[in-house]
Amino acid sequence: MPKNMGGRPTLMTKDTVAKLEIAFSIGANVSEACLIAGISRDTYYNYLRKNPEFSDRSNLLRHTPVLAAKKRIYDAIVNENDTSTAKWLLERKARAEYCNRYKGTPENPTDERLSEEELQVALHNLVEKLSNQ
Repeated sequence: MPKNMGGRPTLMTKDTVAKLEIAFSIGANVSEACLIAGISRDTYYNYLRKNPEFSDRSNLLRHTPVLAAKKRIYDAIVNENDTSTAKWLLERKARAEYCNRYKGTPENPTDERLSEEELQVALHNLVEKLSNQ
């Protein structure tokens, strides 16, 4: 029979670490991940002190949902030629040029709407810019 080494058994099993990784990969914060894994925040931070490489891994995993969303936007624009998604992105990422869907400047817009051709040119320019990054 193995000798009793004393102390409490660790809560940080492979299963617990896997639950933390899954939680972080869906965008959970530390409190939420600990709840999912069934551990306290103290247990989590004690584990990080002993395993600093897990800190880097959990930080990377937390970016997974944002990167997945960015990829979906890119795929919609490039692969599906989705003009409405392109417009949405331009209105948010290139506000100075595209926040107002009318010709003119943001300070002095005109009532003339951008044509479909002008929107397609803007989409093409955006795709070129994304492809070069």
